[in-house]
Amino acid sequence: MAAETELYDQLTSRLNSATAGKDILLSLWNATGDKLLALAGQQGLTINRDKDTVEVTSKDTQGGWKEYLGGFKEWSIDNDGVYVRSDESHKLLIQAYENDNLLLIKVTNKKTQTDMFGGLAIVTSYPIEAPYDDATTYSITLTGTGALVDLESTVTVPDAPTLTATAGDGQVALTAVLPENNGGADVTKVKFQAKKASDGDDLWSAPVVQNADDLTYSFSDLTNGLEYSFRAILTNEAGDSAASEVVSATPTAPEP
Repeated sequence: MAAETELYDQLTSRLNSATAGKDILLSLWNATGDKLLALAGQQGLTINRDKDTVEVTSKDTQGGWKEYLGGFKEWSIDNDGVYVRSDESHKLLIQAYENDNLLLIKVTNKKTQTDMFGGLAIVTSYPIEAPYDDATTYSITLTGTGALVDLESTVTVPDAPTLTATAGDGQVALTAVLPENNGGADVTKVKFQAKKASDGDDLWSAPVVQNADDLTYSFSDLTNGLEYSFRAILTNEAGDSAASEVVSATPTAPEP
């Protein structure tokens, strides 16, 4: 029974992580860039990624095998579906096709609510098919200009942490809390800084740097009765986050 449960859990995990084609949507930003339009009626979607090759074979190439170097890359998207001419997305396509407008596109996974790819493209093919005994359909080719950005692998700095401070005798204990958004990569470092509350923002102490598996630190040898300010900063592979909101605490000697 345990083996069956383990097999079921493994299968369920794989199915949950799998992506169904119907979950992948092509969307277009409107002309003013304030609205993202899912292309109405879409069915099939193919993202083409190709690369030129440069042959560098010479007469003395070992074994008679051809040799190549990678050249320029290019991308395009082929999409088809039911033609819904009245929809704003198709009106945008018609305008882009007729006027050679660039379109800012985004491919998203509606199941996981995540972005997959994005880039600028031009409409290079937009035929409409109207068979006698079936729905009117469209197909479209969007040819990319510039890079196709892999939005899933784009790492940004994490959001700022939340910081709490607890005052003691000549010391203040700090605890940082990680944000929900880590920027797409694990937080690896946390930095703590302190200053007298009356000092300017240019007088923060040198940061105390720790691995992110320990999000606590205590500043000691502080003057009792004097107010101090503290902040924390997180680091991932993209760099440092913004500083946390400043928290203040006043160390106090214990009552006799």
